[in-house]
Amino acid sequence: MQIKQYFNINKDEIDFRKRNIFIPICLGNKFFSEKGVLKKNISDYLDWALANTKDKVLFVVVDRIQDTNFFVRNNSKTEKASTVHVLKEGEGLKIELEKLVAQLSKEKQSLIHIVRWEDYQNSDPHWAHITHTIYKEFKNNKEFRESVLNCVKTSVTDRKFDEDEYLRLCDYVLDEFCLAYSGINYEGNHFGLYIYPVTDSVLELIEDIKAGKIFPKIEEKLPKVKTGVLILN
Repeated sequence: MQIKQYFNINKDEIDFRKRNIFIPICLGNKFFSEKGVLKKNISDYLDWALANTKDKVLFVVVDRIQDTNFFVRNNSKTEKASTVHVLKEGEGLKIELEKLVAQLSKEKQSLIHIVRWEDYQNSDPHWAHITHTIYKEFKNNKEFRESVLNCVKTSVTDRKFDEDEYLRLCDYVLDEFCLAYSGINYEGNHFGLYIYPVTDSVLELIEDIKAGKIFPKIEEKLPKVKTGVLILN
């Protein structure tokens, strides 16, 4: 595994294992899994994380907030049905991750947490504040709303959607913003280094806000605790 890019972290922090590492596993991310089957990339990521983390490694299964994506993309009859679908997928993915971790030594198993989105949401002290702030900005700040919308349009390239559908797809960006901005607090540990295989305009938007390059008034409203990001493959 090689580091291709890094944001909001310096090389010394990586080399000296200054931060706990978390790995978001999004439903439908074919780098990590396909049709419910884990790929070797997950094992490679876990090995790298265990060798480079401060104390702990956390997998977060990003399931609950993908219900809007599923609803829009699959013309699902109801949003409730979409939620049921993604939660079922998330449960299956968590089970597969647990099987992977169970193959490791007891010592390594003790270093690894696996949580689903609602576990993170319910335990993290920054989630509610960040999410509320970002949704309020999206509603009231036209420039910010257009920036998010443009990121969605440039990131979602497999097919075209109408304007209302693109706006609904923005929900996923707003829901995930907190995780990509401040990291995760779980069971007394802060996971402040996020490893992922690719970058896109959404991540770059969040990183520019985090760095104070754009929308400085938004950055002022958000927590001072910020996560680093590594693009790793």
